[in-house]
Order: sequence, then structure tokens, then C-alpha cells
Amino acid sequence: MDAFVLQAIARELDAALRGGRLEKAAQADPFTFVLTFSCRDRRARRLLLSGGLSHPRLHLTEGNPPAQAEPGDFLRSLRKHLAGCRLTRAAAGEWERVVQLSFERPGGDAYALLAEVMGRWSNLVLVEGKTGVILDALRLSTGEANPARPIERGAAYRLPPAQKKRAPDAIGEEEFLGLLAGAGSKNGDPDERARWLVRTFGGLSPAVAAEVAGRAGEDPRSLWEAFAWAVGCYRGGGFRPALLLDPQGAPAGLSALEVRALPPERVRPWPSMNEAADAFYRETAGGATLAAERAALAGRVRGHLRRTGRNLAAVEGDLRQAEEAEDCRLKGDLLLRHLEDAVEGAPSVQVEHGGERVEIALDPRFSPSENAQRYFRRYKKLKRLLGAGGRRRQALEGERAFLEELLYDAEEAEGPEALAGVLQALAEGGFGRREASPPKRKRGRAAA
Repeated sequence: MDAFVLQAIARELDAALRGGRLEKAAQADPFTFVLTFSCRDRRARRLLLSGGLSHPRLHLTEGNPPAQAEPGDFLRSLRKHLAGCRLTRAAAGEWERVVQLSFERPGGDAYALLAEVMGRWSNLVLVEGKTGVILDALRLSTGEANPARPIERGAAYRLPPAQKKRAPDAIGEEEFLGLLAGAGSKNGDPDERARWLVRTFGGLSPAVAAEVAGRAGEDPRSLWEAFAWAVGCYRGGGFRPALLLDPQGAPAGLSALEVRALPPERVRPWPSMNEAADAFYRETAGGATLAAERAALAGRVRGHLRRTGRNLAAVEGDLRQAEEAEDCRLKGDLLLRHLEDAVEGAPSVQVEHGGERVEIALDPRFSPSENAQRYFRRYKKLKRLLGAGGRRRQALEGERAFLEELLYDAEEAEGPEALAGVLQALAEGGFGRREASPPKRKRGRAAA
């Protein structure tokens, strides 16, 4: 779901659910929740929200997936705070993939449920409306593990970091054309133009950029006109919901814009963006979702393994260097015993030791006695490094074994509950800190 699709969905949700009362909250799997509203028009509508690593989404659904047997912690928080509340607003952030659902209780309490639909970084966060304090989240992360943006109970909620790109609606034609001219000699090619749009402007997915570039001719101003058209659709709500098909006729994606870049037979229009999304995910979820979740989670674990491997290699390099400690002590001793042989300002001195000539490097900036003290200080530093480095290597080796076990579990997971167990183990592993023993894995607990 790109920013255009989410903007269209949020506008439709606001129109359909505003003033509706939350009657029921259910959990279909460890990542997916269904909220049932009693709306002003006396209709019951179900809103599906998923914070899965693949297929994160929110949309109205005609389906009614069976609830899992045991409610997770996050579902309990949703029920505790939102049951009986009325939805007062649904809105997507400006060029963001974050949708905020605002709730109020008759007594005056206010809450916000934020759906961060951002691929592997997706999350669902429940916030106290008046203070912005986080009450709970599908995925919690401490300030130690995520210092830039902790998601933990009691912390102030902050939006995901803004992309270092231009806002599409904060640029005029002449500036746009100037940037395009500076992009290189290939900017007349539609594929190159689409890549430039994605690199330069926030909120533009590759699919939207391809549509914009495909509408333009060779004249740079035609690209500006197509770009301005897309921005106008976003700002004014001129959406044309559609389900996109691959060459074999299978669902391949969603579009909130009128599509001309594909043949008509590969574009299936829908009356609303929510209906298009519901149809798309009904056809693509299930086994494919599990496989994608499994692959995404395994990829995350592999990332931790790579980082641990790099850290372990660095520690082992330090330990190899620390093996010079005894050599430093010996050279300091020899230098003190042979101070009379060392010449002030010389780069080295040779002394007798065990029947052999030993060459000792000197720093000409210091006296022979000071050089000896430098060798002793180096000796003490390396001895400390040997002790701390040995403990750190042991901790990292334990962490590597722990992650290798999790990788196997992620690759072999047979259902959402197994995947949730791996996620829970990762969260409890405390990868923001290094400990002297591998993290203790708690089994049998599902992620909230």
C-alpha cells in the first residue's frame, strides 16, 4: 500500500466510520485484527488492520476471519481502551504511510490507533489521545534497542522519521524542471524518469512514478504536467481505485490513480479503494502471506546474524592484537634495564636478551624512560582488553548460536503462531545490549 492508496482508504474510512461505535475487537492471527463498528447508518462494518511483515494493511472487509483461540496482549489493550468508543476521525499523514484512527469515549477519554503501513517496519500503536503517550503496540522496542524512536509503554509517540526527500506538493514548475535538468542526460527515458521521481520525492511509490513517467512525452514539461496531475489527485481526492493484474491475470497490486501505463485488460476498476484492497488481499493472502511472512522474518534474523558476525570478527581482531601484551611488558622491562644504551631521539634501540639481539621501537618525541612507561601502559591496556574481549566474544558466540536457532525456527514455521514465537524471542533477546550469556528464550508465547 503506497501513500496514494492509503490516502484513498483513509478518506473512505472517515466517511464510512466517523461517529461509529466500536462494538467488537477480534484477532485473526498474531498480526491481524478486526474491529467491528456500529455505524450511523445502522450498518455494521468491519475494519481489518494487519501489522504483518508482509501484506501490512488496513481496509474495510466483507470477510469475517475466525478469531484465534487466545487473545494477545495488544488485543486486550484494544478492548480495554477502545471498546464502546466512537471513531471521530480517520486520516492519513501527508505523504506518509501512517493512518491515524481517533477515538473518544462518552466520558471524555480520547485515544488514537496508528497503523504504520511500512513493510518490514510496520506496526500498530495505541496512544493516549490527550498526551500522546504510548499505551501499547503490536511490536514494542526499547530506547536501548531503538534509541532514535523507542516504541514502549509510557514513552511519547513520535512519527516515523521523515524521508530525506522533497514533498511533492512543495515544488513549483520551474524548480521541478531545474531538478530534472540536473538529473543527467538519460532523463528522457521513462524508466529513468520514474527512478528519478522515486529518488527525489517522498510518497511516490515505483508504481505511481511509472504511471507519471508513462503519461509524459519527451518534453520535460509534459513530465511536470503528469506529476502535477498526480499531486492534484492526492490533494483533491480524485482517486480511481483499481486492482492491477499481472500478464497471467493474477492480482499484482493496487492503484488509487487512473492507470494508463498498463493494457486495459490488466486493470480491474472497483467502486472504492477499500473494496479493491479487500478483493486483492483475499486473493493474495493465506499461504502466500505465510510464505512471505516467513521469508521476511528469516531475512530480519539473518540481518542480526550478519551484524553479530561483524562484531565477533572485530572482537577477535582486538584479541589478536591483545596477544602482544607480554611482548610490550618485556620491551618495557628491557628498556628500563638498558636505558644507557638508548640514545635520546633515536627511532629504536637494540639490547641483549637470552643470547639474542632484540630491537625495541622508540618514539623519538619521548625520552627512553618515557618510552618504557608507554610500553607498560600499553601492556596494561592490552591485558584489560584480553579480559573484556574474552567475555564479549563468549557473549557474541552465544548470541550467534541463539540467532541460528531462531533462523531455523523462522524458516520452518508452519503458521502465524510459530512466527509470533520467533518475533517474541527476538524482542526478548535484547539486541540493543550485549550480555555474558545468550538471551534466554521463552517458548510458547505469542506476540501481541
